[in-house]
This record gives sequence, structure tokens and C-alpha cells, in this order.
Amino acid sequence: MNLQNLIKYMNLATTLNTHIVLPLPPAGASTTDPVQESLNELEFLAGNVSRHFGALRANMGYPEPWEIHFVEILSDNGKLEELLVHAVREKYPGMGIFSSSKMEQNRVGRVVKEHVTPDGLMKDFGKFDHPQGPVMVGG
Repeated sequence: MNLQNLIKYMNLATTLNTHIVLPLPPAGASTTDPVQESLNELEFLAGNVSRHFGALRANMGYPEPWEIHFVEILSDNGKLEELLVHAVREKYPGMGIFSSSKMEQNRVGRVVKEHVTPDGLMKDFGKFDHPQGPVMVGG
């Protein structure tokens, strides 16, 4: 986790009065436990100062947590994606999750990001006509 870059990123978002979409797993995450590294990064940014990474943020001069409303799961590995979604939902149940996955029944979140060709869009025409809840599609 590059904490200085995270702080710069969040300070920019604060200055611009905008919400960020935090990519998970973090850039440079090890292959040993990307799920825990993702949770650590979220705790650093949004966690209480009574928690390890929240306290680290406070010791760096930022006692107030930042608000993280959205994360984007950056993984083509279906198992890792499922583990990340479960872990984020468990710790942060109201957080919106972007994912490029096409897992059945939109299990990965309430926000869908798809990368498709124009032909793919035509093939999926009507796909979101009757969604189960709100849907945002980007590409």
C-alpha cells in the first residue's frame, strides 16, 4: 500500500468535492492475500482510529476518515472477485461495487461496469429493461 499516494488521491478528491472509485485489490498488492490488503486499504482510508490502519492514518495527520462510497474490483479471476465482493460487503454493506464481471444475477454488486463491443451491446439489447433494483452501466 502506497500510503502517501492514497493520501494525495483523497486530498485531490476532497479539494474537487467529488467521490472516488477505489480500485481493489490495491495497485502493487501481493499475490499472497489481496483480499486482506484490500480491507487494510479501506480501513486506512475509512476506518475508525481505534483500528490499526485508522490509527496509522491519524498518526500521519489525518484523524478524520474519508468517505468511500464505491470500489471497483479489478480482477478477471472469478474466485478472487467473489472473495473481494464478500469481504467488502461484510465490512461495508452499503458500499457500491463496480465490476467488469458478468456473473449471473449481478451477484457482484448493485453497480455494473461492462466492457462490450457494439455488437455485444446489440446482442444484450433489453438486458436491463427489468432490473432487480438500480443499475448503472458504463463501458
